[in-house]
Amino acid sequence: MEPVESSSSDRFGGFKRLSKEFYQSSFRIKPIDQLNAETSRCHPESARVLTLADLVVVGVSGTLGAGLFFLLGRAARTAVGPGVSISFLLAAGVCALVGLSYAEMSSRIPSCGGAYSFAYATLGELAAFLVGWCLSLEYGVASAAIARSWAAYVRHGFSQTASIEVGEHNISLLAPLLILVLTLLLASGLREGRYIVGFSTLVFGGVLLAVFFFGLHLIRPRNWAPFLPYGWRSVLTGSASLFFAYVGFDEVATVAEESHAPTRNVPFAMLASLGIVASVCIIASIIVTGIQPYSQLSDTAPFAGAFEYAGSTFFAKIVAIGTVIGLQNTAMIALLAQPRLFMAMSRDGLLPEIFGELSGSGNTPRAATILCGVGLAIIALLFPLHSLSDMISAGTLVAYAAVCLALIRTRLIVSGHGRDSGGLLTLLSVSFVLCALIWRVGNESAASMLGGGFIAGVPLLLLARVPLASESDPPRFLCPLMPWTPALGAFFSIVLLFQLSRTGLLLLLFWTLIGLCIYIFYGFRHSHARNSQATDFGASVRSGRRLTNAPDTFVEAATRRSMRVLSKKQDPATAAGSDRTEEVQLFQRDIDLLADAIIDLEDEEDSLDHEDANEDDMEPDFVQIEPARDKNETKQ
Repeated sequence: MEPVESSSSDRFGGFKRLSKEFYQSSFRIKPIDQLNAETSRCHPESARVLTLADLVVVGVSGTLGAGLFFLLGRAARTAVGPGVSISFLLAAGVCALVGLSYAEMSSRIPSCGGAYSFAYATLGELAAFLVGWCLSLEYGVASAAIARSWAAYVRHGFSQTASIEVGEHNISLLAPLLILVLTLLLASGLREGRYIVGFSTLVFGGVLLAVFFFGLHLIRPRNWAPFLPYGWRSVLTGSASLFFAYVGFDEVATVAEESHAPTRNVPFAMLASLGIVASVCIIASIIVTGIQPYSQLSDTAPFAGAFEYAGSTFFAKIVAIGTVIGLQNTAMIALLAQPRLFMAMSRDGLLPEIFGELSGSGNTPRAATILCGVGLAIIALLFPLHSLSDMISAGTLVAYAAVCLALIRTRLIVSGHGRDSGGLLTLLSVSFVLCALIWRVGNESAASMLGGGFIAGVPLLLLARVPLASESDPPRFLCPLMPWTPALGAFFSIVLLFQLSRTGLLLLLFWTLIGLCIYIFYGFRHSHARNSQATDFGASVRSGRRLTNAPDTFVEAATRRSMRVLSKKQDPATAAGSDRTEEVQLFQRDIDLLADAIIDLEDEEDSLDHEDANEDDMEPDFVQIEPARDKNETKQ
């Protein structure tokens, strides 16, 4: 019996160790310096082709699409009424709060991973993976849904025969065809695609201006009465469903590695594109509901349908053609962002290596683009937009709330409150979720509004009392009104999340469970941070203490060496006279630095284990994100 008991004990001990390792790895973070070093190594300055104007075009084109030209009619007719413009305004306000947080984090971490990279640097590996998985709804799945909207407008603009719709199951063959064509175009590189996007955006902008000026003469103010036939609560519900109209402004962050001066240009482009899109959505909703009674608006083509209702059939065709061009751009930008997100996750070992392969002169993730395009073409074939929009909005709101929380944690750690920041963020998140649940089930009663507000307000006041120090080397963009801006951004994102349909929330839960299984069975086992001593900081740090700077020194030195070698390979004149022996010496020096770093880590790990020998807790491990200090200062 003893061998059986011993075997059972060994299995239990192994399971306990694995569970503890999984728990600790879930909270392991990736230092900002390391993220930025990898970005510079993978995309040197010579491979950056996008200017500030290009980034604004990416933001506007990736945002202004199906949410306005497809969901406007359904939201006005069934949920809000003519007051749908207020819902657009409220959703824009939430996006502005999130956008300011996004802008600062993009200035700190100009990575193609966007919200995924922000979460990895602050909230932990598991949270980062789930945020990246939710972003796949905003980028990839949204591109498939937008392609279905594009097919509907093709049908409206070019007659029934131009749209290939099959049977009662609403299967579209035209939508996946668009996805495949855009995939091939993007696989060829950004240098070619940006000219098409720029030209299409100019044409689309001209059509919008014509719609606005011509539509003003067709407005009948009586169509705006009653303004809110479904009550004020419908404004909040409508904002949640119309939030999809603003999905995409953050796609600017996914091309940060391919842009010039990303720490300056990306935040500005993100906020500028959000302001442009919000103005267009609000003005357009006022015009459309003024031209045609809200109860008669089309579910599939509200803009073109409104002009047909006013008797302007020719202009309705022009609107349909312009909308087709705009939706094509939106689908293209969303499809551009998805493989770059997977590339960032693959770079950390959380997804298979094939998603991280770069090819071509522009360092394009060609394999990831093709794989994502084929999968999304299947989704576009089978699922219409209205069945996916709430799930896409839900995933986006989760990612936006995570970005706001990531900024709060970053500022707390920089200010020296790293040990308490995890608990404070947990309290903040739980209180926001409870408040949102109470408001959803409370039926607008005064007790539910006051009770939910009190639950969310107390942690907010506690956060506001924490002093935030100024940084000696701040990023190019700083979020104003800290910590209120990101805290309110996270709060309203969670409130809007729980205003979505039950079906959308259940689909998000199902999608999240799929992502969690992928992380458990692949990401956790193949994570580079878990399998590398040089980057596995979380497993050897207790109570927020920081290790020596040896790993950072190695990363910075290796990056400089790699940049020098890359520059020699890209410059023929230099490459011709380069000395192979010098390259070997440089890489040998990198190996020596890595060996020294591992030795330092092992020594410090041994000392930490000796100090914590009597501790048997499972407190999550974090690495503080703060400027590197001297060894003398660290000892003090």
